[in-house]
Amino acid sequence: MENHYFALIRERDAHIQKLIDSEAAMSLRLGVLERVGKAAELKHAIDLQALESSALASESELRALRSEMSRARNVFSTAEADTTAAVRALGSELARLENSEMEVRQVLGFLRQSSRLKDKRLEALEAKRRELHTHYEQARGALAAQQKRAGRFGDRAVRLESLDARHKASLASAHRELAKARRECEQLREQLEGEIHSAAAAREALIVAQEQLRIHAARRQAERAFGDHAQLSAENRAMRARVHQLARAMERAMMREDVVLRAGGGYVTLPKYLQRLMMQSAPPAEPEPAGAGPDEGDASAEAAAAVAAASEAGRRAAVSAGAAAGGFDGDGGRRTDRAAVIRSDRMEMSFDPASAEYAAQMQAADRAVDGVLERRLATMRDGARRVCAPNVSSAQIAARFAVSELPADGCAPDAYLAALEARGLHDEMLIQSPHMLGHMSGAITPWAAPLGRLVHAMHANVVKTETAKVATAVERETVAMLHREFFREGGDFYAKYAHEPRACLGHATSGGTTANLEALWLARNLALPSAEARGIGSALRDGGWSEGVIVTSRLAHYSVTAKACGVLGIGTDNVLRVRTDARMRIDLADLRATLIRCAARHLKVLAIVAVAGSTECGSFDPLTECAALAREFGTWLHVDAAWGGGLIFGPAVRATLLRGIELADSITVDAHKQLLTPIGLGIVLYRSPTAALATAKSASYIIRPDSHDLGRYTLEGSRPASAYFLHMNLLVLGARMLGQLVDRKLRVSRALAHAIERAPDFELLVAPEADILLFRHVPAGLAAGLTAPSASAAREAAENALDDVQRRVQDALKDAGRTFLSRTALLDPRVERAGGTPTVFLRAVVNVQSSQADALAVLDDVRRTHALLPRAEPADAPYRARSVAEQAGAADSRRAPPLKDAEAASERRCAQGDVSCAHERCPAAEGAQPEALDTRRRRLADALPASASLVRSPPAMEAPLVMVAGIMVAL
Repeated sequence: MENHYFALIRERDAHIQKLIDSEAAMSLRLGVLERVGKAAELKHAIDLQALESSALASESELRALRSEMSRARNVFSTAEADTTAAVRALGSELARLENSEMEVRQVLGFLRQSSRLKDKRLEALEAKRRELHTHYEQARGALAAQQKRAGRFGDRAVRLESLDARHKASLASAHRELAKARRECEQLREQLEGEIHSAAAAREALIVAQEQLRIHAARRQAERAFGDHAQLSAENRAMRARVHQLARAMERAMMREDVVLRAGGGYVTLPKYLQRLMMQSAPPAEPEPAGAGPDEGDASAEAAAAVAAASEAGRRAAVSAGAAAGGFDGDGGRRTDRAAVIRSDRMEMSFDPASAEYAAQMQAADRAVDGVLERRLATMRDGARRVCAPNVSSAQIAARFAVSELPADGCAPDAYLAALEARGLHDEMLIQSPHMLGHMSGAITPWAAPLGRLVHAMHANVVKTETAKVATAVERETVAMLHREFFREGGDFYAKYAHEPRACLGHATSGGTTANLEALWLARNLALPSAEARGIGSALRDGGWSEGVIVTSRLAHYSVTAKACGVLGIGTDNVLRVRTDARMRIDLADLRATLIRCAARHLKVLAIVAVAGSTECGSFDPLTECAALAREFGTWLHVDAAWGGGLIFGPAVRATLLRGIELADSITVDAHKQLLTPIGLGIVLYRSPTAALATAKSASYIIRPDSHDLGRYTLEGSRPASAYFLHMNLLVLGARMLGQLVDRKLRVSRALAHAIERAPDFELLVAPEADILLFRHVPAGLAAGLTAPSASAAREAAENALDDVQRRVQDALKDAGRTFLSRTALLDPRVERAGGTPTVFLRAVVNVQSSQADALAVLDDVRRTHALLPRAEPADAPYRARSVAEQAGAADSRRAPPLKDAEAASERRCAQGDVSCAHERCPAAEGAQPEALDTRRRRLADALPASASLVRSPPAMEAPLVMVAGIMVAL
């Protein structure tokens, strides 16, 4: 057993030894392998170094070979060029020799031919000589015959000359008679014009005299009314003092706890019962003495009278009186001011819409406004259809509103409106007149004014949803509808982004100026992200730019060129104005050249501004081509469609003038220009729903980052809910009717342009693309000067004279008030004027309320106005347009009726019982009905002069106070 154990140990030791030997052999092999690897690595490094040396040598040789090859190639090229030149020279010399040989051969042939033809030519010459001799003999015979015939016609010529002299004498006599007739016609025409001037002056003088009479009578009536009003005010103050005394007496009665009343089977003190009676229905009660039981009761007569006189109307009035006197509320405590009422001698005012006082003031103001509107609409419905009252200047109106001191006591709203109408509201421009063709302020829908009352009464502020929850949603929906018309995205797009808080498709602004400013603000921030934080100069330097510029047409609106670029720090000098073509559109070649120059000069183009309906002449830039250039040069494209954007609903306009507008990055549209909303509603639209995040702002108390507030994306803070007007127009009219309105406007514009082109005394600058026309009146005496060459002295004189005609005609139209055209001055592409002088044109803006007849009537009015103008002063004298009122003042005053005659006529009307006259003494007014007296008061208010004070109406709360007084007397 032991031997077996030792055998196992030996076997184990042998195995271990074998493992040790194996490990040693392995280690030896590893060492050998390491040495082999190191040797191989060393050899590889040596080989690599040798290869690198060889490569370097090869590269050097290659460079040398390339250099040698280049030199050889140059030598070969030189030799080839020399050989080619030599070959060409040899070829030229060979060709020259061949040509010389041919010329020699030709000369030899010619000489041979000449020698053959010489004899033939001599023979021909001899034949010609004989023929000429024959003709000479024939001519001599013909000459002799002509001399004989001339002798016969000589006498006839003498007779014809005598007859011609007699005819010339008769013609000269006829010319003299014609000149005399023309002078007589001219004298008659001047006499007729003088008569017309005199008639117009007499008429205007009559109007002025009547106005003076009306003002004189109104002043006298106002003085009388002021005296009556002063007496009435004194009585009212005495009455109100009595009411306050009674209110204090009632307050003292409320402290009478000793008076007990029986009411509804129970007993209650007088103060508690009065509180119940005033705040809710209370059962009838009988007075009981303090401390008495159910069977004891002899109440005071004072308490019984108070209970018997109280009623529901008295309850309300007493509550009002008690609150004014520092009384109680309905719960028996002190006043809680649920309807804060402010009282004065003239009115009682509350600012709680649920209060009776607030409702009464609103109704009174509504009635007064309705009366003013009715009279204003009546003015527009008369036959004249005037644009404004004639011969009323801005200086005259300013003189009526020269008060600078605030009165200590105010007046009733209806009195204010009556006085405002009398002082000048009737002289305000009638913007909605069909004869208003001068500016971009057209008609509004019939429901705009009633909707405005609702909007103003809601008093929403769309800066945040906390003050405009519904109005914010309405504005987002309105913008989405308009955005879809321009950009044509799908329904899923608007379902996702229309009300998304982190998106903004656009928003309403106060007008096109603010919309353009916001669009360029966004373009600047996207082009220079650090501009707001570090300033535009640092942002430009960070990008390696020298300046930031805006590229636009020379017809761009001044809100872009003068306002936005100044406000945003871009600078008005950095507005690059591109030329326009013959159709007054932006010149695409010049636009491309400008963009190339900007890139070469390291100018950062922040935006290209295209115009869709220029303010000057209504031209539309090619939007598709402008968008392509913007994409090519990597810049923002903004389209100022403040005027032309409203034409998007016309299919023809969308397909032509507005083609490519969907490619713009931002668009400005003025809803108050073409979409029939009141003034003060512009829209800015963004193609990308998230682009506006570059200008988004937030604050801790408002427009928080996670809110739906539109104020996060707007430059303006507090904003009215103006989007309601456009929202209603879009949904009430619909796309089809809006398109019909666009088509109608374009038809009227084309008819007016056609009439101007056919008229010999008018000249159209360019065929209108939409609904703005530029033209000028060219009288017959000035038309000849337009045929002179451009830039000549005669042409410049004619152009200056025509400029003066347009100014004078437009000023006279404005004074007369029958029609209205604006005017502008811009470079005429058809003529080159000295010093780049702009040409003056009349400007017609066709609005939706104007028919074709209204538009054509403007041309007749221009002719009539020019015919009545006084003769122009010398060119070196300053021009001053004489108004019709000045002409009336210079006319014969005997044609105007004296004031005393008009006063006598007013007295006769008073004697006949006409209480609506404006005379101071009106016997019929003493016994007149209240309705007639109201009419008289309104007439007096209409006749108030500018210098008269406001006539205060009697207080509106007298009836409730009298009722309170009755209760107090009972107490």
